[in-house]
Amino acid sequence: MDSSSSTGSGADRVGTCEAGGGSDEWKEAEKCEKDGGKGYMKVTCSGDNVVSTYYNDSSCTTTKTDIVAAGFINGVADPKDACVQYSPLYEVWSKVTCAGQPDITIFKVYNDSSCTTLHPAANGQTEVVATNFCSFEQKKNDDGKYTKVLSKAEKMTITGGKLEHKEYTTPDCSDAGTMKLTGTTCIEVEVGKIWYKVESTVTASEANKAAGSSAGPAAGNSTGTKGTTSSAPLKSLSLLAFALSVAISGFA
Repeated sequence: MDSSSSTGSGADRVGTCEAGGGSDEWKEAEKCEKDGGKGYMKVTCSGDNVVSTYYNDSSCTTTKTDIVAAGFINGVADPKDACVQYSPLYEVWSKVTCAGQPDITIFKVYNDSSCTTLHPAANGQTEVVATNFCSFEQKKNDDGKYTKVLSKAEKMTITGGKLEHKEYTTPDCSDAGTMKLTGTTCIEVEVGKIWYKVESTVTASEANKAAGSSAGPAAGNSTGTKGTTSSAPLKSLSLLAFALSVAISGFA
């Protein structure tokens, strides 16, 4: 899922989501996650559309219809391709889509340098990350509006089995970048504590096919959502949060 956010104005919480926006991030779809004290949320792809649903239970089976959240009706947000203001407290609008999926890499998490013992805190779960995708966010003023000053930009690539994670000074990741993480096979992401190993990869064409299929949830971990997020309730998987210390905490 791609999530893009921008500062703007509009009636009934619908704005323009101007090109360039304030952020552009990717989030794994089909994952049931706890969302603070509101319950559990799962984001799914229905063709190019992103559907977000609140649930009462950790397996995301019973819809929480009484949820009070901007953009949600009876526990479900289905904005289509609309630019929506999810929080009336900030002049920030978000647009999310399942179109244009990036390459996706699926990792398993280990606690040894040979990647033989799964990390107990990860509970054997995989971590799904968009690769060859430039994620960025601009700084915000005290009133929550985005500025034109870049806060972060990052991209992860895997070429010939070698992983590189760089931070950039341009929102399109077009400069040379600064290396933050690199490795092959068993990749150390926290010194002496945490290692990641590539479990499998999904090409952009495969991910787009899965996102657009009528199978819905069967697309599983091979799809995500893209767009701009800031005050939107859709939390984004940031490459800066690639370290397991964030992953283990459940992306809280």
